[in-house]
Amino acid sequence: MTSSIQIKMLYFAQVRDITQIPNEVLEIKQNSSTKDLLTLLYNKYPKLKDEKNLSISINCLISNSDIVLRNLDEVALLPPISGG
Repeated sequence: MTSSIQIKMLYFAQVRDITQIPNEVLEIKQNSSTKDLLTLLYNKYPKLKDEKNLSISINCLISNSDIVLRNLDEVALLPPISGG
């Protein structure tokens, strides 16, 4: 029996345009990584594959590496931010 966890996803800017929702709760396998999560999201929202340089924030901290997610983590999928 595989255990699962729940994470809260937050979507911003063009990512929100693709998902058509600002947030959702996902149930994923325990010990899933951010790489596993991206695979799941690309399957659920195929147009996300076209977005380049997406960043992942876990509990308000930008992550540059593959991290194992924990129950009730808040994960944001962020498009590139431009200044001006």
